[in-house]
Amino acid sequence: MNVPRKALQERIAEELKRQEDCKRALVDLRARARELDRKSKLRRTIMRGLSAESRARNDPRFREELDQAVLTFVTRPQDRALFPELFAATETAPPPHPEQPPQHAQEPSPSTAEQETASQLPHRPPKTQKEPSPGRAPA
Repeated sequence: MNVPRKALQERIAEELKRQEDCKRALVDLRARARELDRKSKLRRTIMRGLSAESRARNDPRFREELDQAVLTFVTRPQDRALFPELFAATETAPPPHPEQPPQHAQEPSPSTAEQETASQLPHRPPKTQKEPSPGRAPA
């Protein structure tokens, strides 16, 4: 009844490897499921929007309700730019901050392409440089 120890250790290693492979496969399957859910949700949202737009073309009262919902819901400037027919009349330049001196020098305005590209980028705060932790030498 003497079983070689190495054979058992090899079997344990093989089972551990299979277990790791199963874990990786499970992570991949969950990621694929999340991606499919996200794509389905996006598709449903698009279809709802198309349905609402189609009805709004034929029903002026519904069009007014839909426009009011858009005016209420859409708040970010880059999103408002997608609805110029609704927000063109309400958009004005914000008043200057009271503590800021007025700018007399005219800066060149960015091109339309630069404005569109900038409006599509998410806002990220500027990076700050980390201070080294006490007791650690800076790299």
